[in-house]
Amino acid sequence: MGFIRPSADVLDGQIKNNLLWRACGYFADPAASRIVLDNDKATELPPEIKGRFIIGEEETQAYYLPIPEVGPSGEAER
Repeated sequence: MGFIRPSADVLDGQIKNNLLWRACGYFADPAASRIVLDNDKATELPPEIKGRFIIGEEETQAYYLPIPEVGPSGEAER
């Protein structure tokens, strides 16, 4: 289950309590971090480090694969 921007009316307590674990990337908004993790730890992640997540209680680094910009011709820009 994944969310781009979590909302308390979508991710209610019953669903959240039945998840085995939660992973969360950087959030500037403390309310969004509290919805996913029940704490503000996602706001403390360094936003300039791509691929950094909180999984459970641990901060971890995942692979980050940038999506290339596509120009008007449909080819990836360099």
